[in-house]
Amino acid sequence: MFIPKLPGKVRLTMFSISVILCLSACTSDDQTVKDIDTKLEAKGQVGMERIGLNDDGQAIIQRTDRADNKLADLIYGNNDLESEIKYLYHEIQRCRRDLADQRLGGNGEIIPLPPLNAGQATPSSEELGLNEQGELVILQRTPFTDRLKNEQEKNDHLKALIPKIRDMKYKCEFRMGQARVKAGLPAERYQGKIEVDSGGSVRKIIKTHEKNLDDAFRILEIRQKMELSDPQD
Repeated sequence: MFIPKLPGKVRLTMFSISVILCLSACTSDDQTVKDIDTKLEAKGQVGMERIGLNDDGQAIIQRTDRADNKLADLIYGNNDLESEIKYLYHEIQRCRRDLADQRLGGNGEIIPLPPLNAGQATPSSEELGLNEQGELVILQRTPFTDRLKNEQEKNDHLKALIPKIRDMKYKCEFRMGQARVKAGLPAERYQGKIEVDSGGSVRKIIKTHEKNLDDAFRILEIRQKMELSDPQD
């Protein structure tokens, strides 16, 4: 990795990321996009970031991203985070449902989960009219900087939320494991096992996969009967 040797009198300023379409700091209240100076006397590069001198002789780290790529990365990233959160919520709901079962010492009441806050949609304007081809359409316009800010705030919120939900899932499954052992079940759910042929098709189910507690106690009963019919020396 190349690390440029800069003069001692040059001080390193704060890390900066610039976007080709200038964001909120470079737009007026009417969302008009202004020109932005991306020129830099380059002295080196680290990954996608350039190190160089600005007009004041200060050493800065600068990165220039296309505005559409920046927004797309946030949207795709938020979709992935939301998918993980929905999966974690599903697993926690399943865990709490099992813990509520009387066979595991529950009282039949499932502890509800707080609703997921998906965030607020970016305000936009809609206009009904005819397009260039004479078709009746609804035109929707959203200020770019508003959408970018909304997605960034959403990204920050989801990233902060995931560790909390993971911890909630871990604690629930730990309690469930203890309750299962007390009920004579293994702490972990029964995992299935299958045999496949050379083409990848299932030939035989060797072990049944546990889908719910009914399956768990059914599998336990079958295995207990097998042990009684085939005692070990």
